[in-house]
Amino acid sequence: VLLVLILTISSYAGPLDLPDEAYYFPVQYQGRVLPFESFSREMMLGILGKQQLRGQHPAETMLGWLSNPEWAANRELFRIAYKPLREAIGLNTDKKHYSLNDLLALPEISHLASESIRIRENDGKTTKVQSKAEKLRRRMGNFYALLTQQVPAVTPLPGNPNGAWGTTIDSAGFSDSVSVGIRMAYVGLLMSIGQGDMGTTEELAVSLNRLVRQQWNPAEKRMKRFDAEVSYNKINSVQLSRNIYLFALVLLLGSLVGMARRLVPISAILLWIGFVVQVFGLLQRTYIGDRAPWSNFYESMITITATMVLFGLLFTKKKLRGVILGGTAFAAFWSLYIADRAGLSPGVDTLVPALQSYWLTIHVIVILAGYAAAALAMVIGHISLGIEAFRPGDRAMFTASANAVYRSVQIAMLMLFAGTVLGGVWAHEAWGRYWGWDPKETWALISWFGYLGVAHARFAGWLKQRGLAMAAIGVFPLILMTYYGVNYLLSGLHSYAGGESASVPPALIGFLVLEAFILIAAGNGWHLKLAPAAVREAAEKAKKKSKSVPEEEVFFEETKE
Repeated sequence: VLLVLILTISSYAGPLDLPDEAYYFPVQYQGRVLPFESFSREMMLGILGKQQLRGQHPAETMLGWLSNPEWAANRELFRIAYKPLREAIGLNTDKKHYSLNDLLALPEISHLASESIRIRENDGKTTKVQSKAEKLRRRMGNFYALLTQQVPAVTPLPGNPNGAWGTTIDSAGFSDSVSVGIRMAYVGLLMSIGQGDMGTTEELAVSLNRLVRQQWNPAEKRMKRFDAEVSYNKINSVQLSRNIYLFALVLLLGSLVGMARRLVPISAILLWIGFVVQVFGLLQRTYIGDRAPWSNFYESMITITATMVLFGLLFTKKKLRGVILGGTAFAAFWSLYIADRAGLSPGVDTLVPALQSYWLTIHVIVILAGYAAAALAMVIGHISLGIEAFRPGDRAMFTASANAVYRSVQIAMLMLFAGTVLGGVWAHEAWGRYWGWDPKETWALISWFGYLGVAHARFAGWLKQRGLAMAAIGVFPLILMTYYGVNYLLSGLHSYAGGESASVPPALIGFLVLEAFILIAAGNGWHLKLAPAAVREAAEKAKKKSKSVPEEEVFFEETKE
């Protein structure tokens, strides 16, 4: 029952009452033809900063708004939590949610947003209020364009499958009988949804889908890619694999508390299935976009997760298999959960010219594999400290965990080095120089030095087993800075910040604070007091009687299975 509840909470509701055709008919948005469901996700992100509203399927939400725009304009959908912004635009209340009509009556939003744009165009630094006002106006503009049917474009240009489509308010060039029929079917679909007439809704959705495809009539390969995106949306490989990892984690937790040991191999099979589902989804994105499927932040998180799961499955010994697979499943679940809930665009976007290179396929996957190995090293580092705390007498298991941390650090070090070198080659091809001390390049080098330092310190014997686990945890923030911080908090050739004032997400701050506390606790040996007194006493007695090989020598021995 608990598992079912967790799965329900972690997923949003799928299509319920409406027929498939109402979700997947072709529309054009920002120059790309895509299923209405994909458009709905993009618009939800552009309006609310998230893909769903109160667990409802995004396409259902979008059709509900379109079918009753006056009602939607009066819904308090815009959250303004930043009090200085509320005060600056004239909202001197403690209320945090406002409707579009509420905000359209406040001219100060446009004034602040225009100031923000002007400052950024002159390479200046905006204030936080100005930056947030600009983002708010952008969200308002997206919602206004939707409710006034300026988007999406639903009518293909007759005889030109690559041309710009028309909206319901466009008539010039779209006066043929099929175009008129498309507009009538689309408007009728919205009216029937608003009236709750599901029978008419299904008929109009089927008719709309048929007419749009007939008018669009692209090359067979292009239509197959569109249908592949429909299939990708229906399968939802990210959500499916995330739930599989959660199921595997629950089984592994059961095996740890004394349930059947055979749950471990079953969980390993589930992890392999989740990995295959993820890879299949990435292959689908490759086919849909005709490019490497790690070209934006959303895709990179999926790729890192899949690679981390692969490493976790390949680099585990029998004695550690259960706990490392559990740590891998836990990290994979949360990684995909964040990717799906952090406001990242899941769209299969067209690449900008700078990224249209075969080096994207080579350089990015190598560097992402380095991030995945670093993440796995961090996860196993926590596991190692947990083994020392809760099973202090099992030195063999503690040693095996240190071996696993060391292997992961070595892989991360090698992949980060290779990725940085390949990035320099791509930089020379793209910008005419191998190295320019861009923030991304600088932090990539810092990250590599960090993992090189950990590997060297362990090899030289400067770090013992606990120190190695702590180091794997302690250097991981370098990866977070290189992967996330440079892209969103700094300005540069690889940055998404673009001169806007940005802040570190509270969840990330909480994670870093927690990690700092864990390192302080481990450094002071506080974690050793977590085990029951009887377990600690038995471990101390065993340690006194034992005349084992020194720790640094044990480290390089094979763990007996």
